[in-house]
Amino acid sequence: MRARKEVFPAFGEIHTFLFTQHTSNGEICLLLLSPKVTRRRTPPLLRRLLKRRLVARLLRGGAEEQSGLFLPTPERLHRRRPHQQTGGGDVESVQNARKKKTCVITGANTGIGYETTLAMLQKDYKVICAVRNKEKMEKARESLAQTLGVNSGLVDIEIEELDLNDQNSIEAFAKKFMDSENGLDVLINNAGVMATPEMKTKDGFEYQIGVNHLGHFKLTNMVLPKLLESQRDARIVNVSSEAHRFGKLEKNDLFYEKAGSYNNWKSYGQSKLANILFAKELQRKLEREKDCDYVSVNSLHPGAVDTELGRYLYDMDKKPQWYEEIIFNIIRQTMKTPAQGAETSVYLASDPTAKQYRGKYFDNCKEKVSTNAARNEEDAKWLWQRSAELTGVDFF
Repeated sequence: MRARKEVFPAFGEIHTFLFTQHTSNGEICLLLLSPKVTRRRTPPLLRRLLKRRLVARLLRGGAEEQSGLFLPTPERLHRRRPHQQTGGGDVESVQNARKKKTCVITGANTGIGYETTLAMLQKDYKVICAVRNKEKMEKARESLAQTLGVNSGLVDIEIEELDLNDQNSIEAFAKKFMDSENGLDVLINNAGVMATPEMKTKDGFEYQIGVNHLGHFKLTNMVLPKLLESQRDARIVNVSSEAHRFGKLEKNDLFYEKAGSYNNWKSYGQSKLANILFAKELQRKLEREKDCDYVSVNSLHPGAVDTELGRYLYDMDKKPQWYEEIIFNIIRQTMKTPAQGAETSVYLASDPTAKQYRGKYFDNCKEKVSTNAARNEEDAKWLWQRSAELTGVDFF
């Protein structure tokens, strides 16, 4: 970066900063102007330049930290005399633009979670990727960097280990997050499993409701204080499924412990029903018990998406029969891509118009009516109480 001073008779002394960023497609040169004049004498065109988010993004750090360069602070970009009224002027605008929103996404390294991460980065969020396998997420970082056209060190993500199969892992993630982060704007409970064989989590819960619901229930309750601290628009998004329509809340046998009672699809349907009931009850508790009107909690169906979620439906180590390959290929032609599957999550997490929705269920970025079972307030209250007992946490 080269700096120099020039004097223009029309409006005073100007400092120019020529910043060169090397990219895979060549060089991008940006000229930043810093007037040492009052607001009254600054030309409107120059003020508009100073307000651009491009300047604010450069000031946040990143490129200059990688190369050891220095960019001027907002104060140098526009000095004011002490007696002047700011009235929400340029410095305030730049400083506000520097405050990036923070988003936590579970299962961010693959499928819908990966595409959701990419979309939120493109919307200028800082993303905390809560994943079981940090090595896979590091590889995903390289892919994100390539798609975004930046060095991997400039991809604004943090990678943290989180295993929803293990309550201790959830506690460790949440405690570290609460100690290290200044706030939280969006929590996307995305990770999940589907139609697994009969299994138990490390804590003895039936695997599908343990991972898909109880893990996210504990995580959400533990990080909820950070969402409330913001005192501004905040979002919680639960990735559910249309499979909730064949789900039933088994109050007398939540973990299918009776002999012969387990069915992989029945269990999956119950866990997806629990995602919706959880979202609705959390919304009610926030409004009734905390008088909170700035946190929206919603759930969604991402669609039939070609991801790794169906890995338990067949033996991935065994070569499929010829007819199975034909069937799988036909089915895939009708499925959404992971990017398409992520659209509703991204909409509910970031779109300004989505903040009006509270405790709703969505499909294809539109509100959709869920089943009567998913709207049963008594069942939602029972599930909350039982989940709190099983996980040992209840923010309320």
